[in-house]
Amino acid sequence: MDTSITLFCPGALAGRFEEAIAGIEPRAANLLQTLLMRARVVNSGASRPGATSIDPGPAARDHLTPAAIDRSGRTAIDRDGPEERWLRARFELAAEAGIGAFAGVRPDGALPSGWVIRLSSFHVGLDHLVLTPSDALELSEAESDQLLAASRQWLADEPVRLDPIAPGLWQLTELKPELTRFDQMQGSSSRQATGRNIDTWLPSGPSARGWRRLANELQMLWHQHPVNLARQQNGLPVINGLWFEGRTVAPGARPFDTLISQDPVLRGLGHAVGARTLTPAHLSAITAALTDPDAPPGTRWLIDPGCWQSQSEQGDACAWREGWRAFAHWLTEFDAAIRPGRGTSLRWLLSGHRHAVELELTRLARFRFWHRLRPQPWFESAST
Repeated sequence: MDTSITLFCPGALAGRFEEAIAGIEPRAANLLQTLLMRARVVNSGASRPGATSIDPGPAARDHLTPAAIDRSGRTAIDRDGPEERWLRARFELAAEAGIGAFAGVRPDGALPSGWVIRLSSFHVGLDHLVLTPSDALELSEAESDQLLAASRQWLADEPVRLDPIAPGLWQLTELKPELTRFDQMQGSSSRQATGRNIDTWLPSGPSARGWRRLANELQMLWHQHPVNLARQQNGLPVINGLWFEGRTVAPGARPFDTLISQDPVLRGLGHAVGARTLTPAHLSAITAALTDPDAPPGTRWLIDPGCWQSQSEQGDACAWREGWRAFAHWLTEFDAAIRPGRGTSLRWLLSGHRHAVELELTRLARFRFWHRLRPQPWFESAST
C-alpha cells in the first residue's frame, strides 16, 4: 500500500534562499537543494484578502453564514494564516471553526462545547500592543487555576461560565446566548497575532464590544492578583488579557492517519479525527516513529518538525536560520525514510506570514538530474 508523507513547515519562508542554506553542512545543503530544485509546485497563494490564496476548501468556502462575516466584510477564512488555510482545506473545516480553538480538543477526540479562550500577556511596542508568545508565559496549572477561581467569582452575575481545559486555556460557556451572542463575533488565532500589532487581529462583529467589556474587567481584576505579583518578582510576563480563539466544529475529513507534532493545535486536529497522534521529544524521534516496524499500518503521515516555531512567533532571524540548519541536518538522517520511491510520495507545505507553497516530490522528479531550476523564484516571492 502506497505511503504519503507531508512535511508541515510553517514559518520556513521568512527570508532569502541564500540565507536559509548559509552555514549548513555541505552534504546536508546539497540534499536540501536537490529536493527543493526538483520538487513541483502544486499549490501556492497568499493570506491577504483579495490575493490569490490556497483554497480553504468547500466546507469553508461554500457555507459562509452571516455569523462568519464581520462588519469589514472579512471572514474567518480571511483571518487565517496561510498554513491555517491549508489545514482548513485538508480537514474540511467549516468557516465558523477557529483554528486555534483545536488546541482545546481532548486526547479522546472530545471537542470543547463552548468557546475556547487563552490567557495572554500583552506588552507595549513602539506605538501599539503586542501579544507575547504563549510558550514564553511558562504558566503553571496552579497559577491558571488561581486566576480561574478569582475570575469565576468576579463574573458570578454575568451570563457566562468559565471552565478549565489546560493550563492557560479555558472554555467559556454562554448561559444566555441570546444576550451574549458570541456567535456573531469573528477573531483570529493567537498564533497569527503573536508578535504583531494586535489591532488588526482583535475579534470584531456585533458582539465584540461585550466581549471586550468582559476581558477588560478580568484584566483589572488580575492587575494586583497574587499570581501576577509573584510573576513580576520572578521576571515572568504578567497575565493581563484573554485571547478569543473561537470554537471547534467537527472536521469533515480525516486527511492523515498519523500526525507527529508538538503543536497543540495540530495535535488537537489529530485527536478530533481519530488519527494516531505522536509528540516527539526531538527530531530523531520523528525518524524513529516513521521507521518503526511495529507501527500501525497508517499510510498518510503529517509531520511537523517544529524547526521554525520560535521565528514564526517572534520574528527572530537568527532562529529562522538555525531552524533551516536543524531541518537540513535532520533530512540527512531522514532521507532513507522519506525518499520517494517504493510506493512513497512526499509533499511539503512551507509558509511565511502571508504566503504558502505546497511542493510535491515524486520518484520520477527526484531522478530528473537535468532539472536544475533553482527554488529562489517561489521561495523568495513567498517570503515577502
